[in-house]
Amino acid sequence: MTGRSALKISFFVVATCTVILAFFVMGEMLLTWLKPGIGNPRLKLQIVASTEGGAPKTIAPKPSPSAPSAPRAAAVAPRAPPPGAAPVPTPQAPAPPAVAAPAPSPATRGTGPFDAIAGTGPSAPPTGSDPVAYAEPLSPRADLSTILPPADPSSSAPPAATAGAPVKEKLASTEPPAVSDPGIAPKPDAAPEPGGAPQRGSRLATFKAFADATVAPNQPGQSLRILQIGDSHTAADFFTGEVRARLQAIYGDGGAGYLVVGRPNPGVRSELLTMAASAGWAYSAIQKSEDASEFHLSGFNAIATKPGETLTLSTEAPISFDSIDIEVKHGPDSGVVELRFDNDQAVRFDLSGDKPEWWFLRATSQRNRVEQLRRLSITTLDAKPVDVSSVAIFNQSYGVSYSAIGFPGATVDIVNRFPDDFFTDDLQRIDPQIVVLAFGTNEGFNDALDVAKYGERYEAAVKRIKTALPNAEIVIVGPPNANRLPGGCRVETAQGICRAPRPQVALASAGESKAGGSCAWQTPPKLDRVREMQKVVARQDHLYYWNWADVMPPDCGATQWANATPRLMQPDHVHFTADGYRIGADKFAEFLLTIIEKLRLADRVVSNN
Repeated sequence: MTGRSALKISFFVVATCTVILAFFVMGEMLLTWLKPGIGNPRLKLQIVASTEGGAPKTIAPKPSPSAPSAPRAAAVAPRAPPPGAAPVPTPQAPAPPAVAAPAPSPATRGTGPFDAIAGTGPSAPPTGSDPVAYAEPLSPRADLSTILPPADPSSSAPPAATAGAPVKEKLASTEPPAVSDPGIAPKPDAAPEPGGAPQRGSRLATFKAFADATVAPNQPGQSLRILQIGDSHTAADFFTGEVRARLQAIYGDGGAGYLVVGRPNPGVRSELLTMAASAGWAYSAIQKSEDASEFHLSGFNAIATKPGETLTLSTEAPISFDSIDIEVKHGPDSGVVELRFDNDQAVRFDLSGDKPEWWFLRATSQRNRVEQLRRLSITTLDAKPVDVSSVAIFNQSYGVSYSAIGFPGATVDIVNRFPDDFFTDDLQRIDPQIVVLAFGTNEGFNDALDVAKYGERYEAAVKRIKTALPNAEIVIVGPPNANRLPGGCRVETAQGICRAPRPQVALASAGESKAGGSCAWQTPPKLDRVREMQKVVARQDHLYYWNWADVMPPDCGATQWANATPRLMQPDHVHFTADGYRIGADKFAEFLLTIIEKLRLADRVVSNN
């Protein structure tokens, strides 16, 4: 009897402990589910309302019950390809197909709709570059209409200026400009208010290359951010992707930067991330809309109105980050989205509310360290509209990010279309220390372009950027060489020769080309004048200027590169192959290095926000 009683007591004790343990585990799971932000154990999730001064509002996102959580591997060292490595698209890699841009008809010629970019091939050595830096602004400020470039594009004479307003310029040789030259005066750094926090655009920080013991994660201003805004050459991210790889190989991975989501245009892509979108996503574009008030800097809004539609950003090599912003529309009719970061448990956000505004769904590290990302997905959960404008992935602790925002067929006028509040907020949230403007090809193909008024519009775009980012360095990139066919000629039947443009004379019309029997490639006569006006703006506003055309042969360079082996230009003689973009990117990266070293060594990297 004594043995049986002891056995019963032991069994009772074990059973009781098991039940208590089970209830304890279930209670912990319930508390975990109800605890704010626990839907993602490594990331803190917040909502930031862009129209309310950017003050973060911590929320309690609901984890999706059907989404199992998975353990997350420890963060790895920053991704930094070895110097000289170039991410070249291969036939197996997802890339837009090579498409020759059709020759514009006589009725629409001059609009420059360049949207097709692709191509790969072996590497070729660069041919040299002659960048230009302007050390002093004009004094006194001159009227742009009186400083027109020479009418003859082949003339090398400097633009004429009005009396009392001499043009002061410094032409560099084949090397980047000496930024330590006394003629380039550093911008004064605004001091913070006594006893108060630094004001917007005045906070100083030190630019850090790679991670070290002195860098604390989530400290804004430790990284260097570069933002390039441009036309199709920027949108394809071949040129900018190569520049990004070169700089990150030296300074470390500062994140993927500010990104357009999905595939809103065949000419818009990312070199770092593969963008995928289910069939239910539609896109609105600032270039096609009469109302620009709903567009942020990305210029595209992805819109879905059915459940189960997914946008996906993925990459083979992990991207460093400590902050991710997903820009979405919040309002009375907005739906519910589910976010998933890698294999973490998915988290739901209800975007409905009384006040229409744009939200940033912000994810930051809960573990006080730089994280790694391979995949991000955004999925709709109901039939209400969901609008997504952009995704921004930054590592603020160290390294370089290079954001590329491009618009196929665009001119610099697109910079002036964005609403003031969105444009300023976006620039200050991205917070670049260097802004690159890369326009001019489409303007140069417009035979009716008023070059003086174009200069005024370019200056207006520069002023908007300076107003939002008073401490940023601005770099103007002159357009590369490009050729086109006379009206009535087709690429398939074009002669493989090129003729220099006739001074002060537009290209032959369709009738003249047929009568003369010539379908030779020609350089648009306004292309050189666009470059000269951009140089004038650079001198006026004390900006850096780099001429992409100097990397190419001077006469009919696009045709020469299209006929080269390996081919360096696409059949349209406007866009490059991957090798052609790589040659220009290598030279431009060298140009930027001197500016970056000036900022880094002088500890003058200034946050604009």
